[in-house]
Amino acid sequence: MIVALAIVQLALFALTALLGTIRNITQQLLQNSVAMRIQLMVMEKAASLDLQFYEDPASYDFFAALRPIQSNRPVMMISTAFGLVQTLLTFLTMIALLVAVSRCWR
Repeated sequence: MIVALAIVQLALFALTALLGTIRNITQQLLQNSVAMRIQLMVMEKAASLDLQFYEDPASYDFFAALRPIQSNRPVMMISTAFGLVQTLLTFLTMIALLVAVSRCWR
């Protein structure tokens, strides 16, 4: 029975590695998509503004300050969400493994 549990644990580690790689690829694609979408929204808004808005130095400062922030926050939120899902899956897997081990010792 212990050998079977060791094989299950090995399979879970392999599955975790595979899912981690898939998560990283998906996360990068999603982050790029979100960053491009936000950039497009900012450019569309900037194109809709009149020329008087751009003559004010405060508006230039506003867009200069917005540039590094615009793609950073959504990307961090996506990264945190993926991390939470991964932690939840790890937690549930470990609970299932502990339940299986406790039943084995009975």
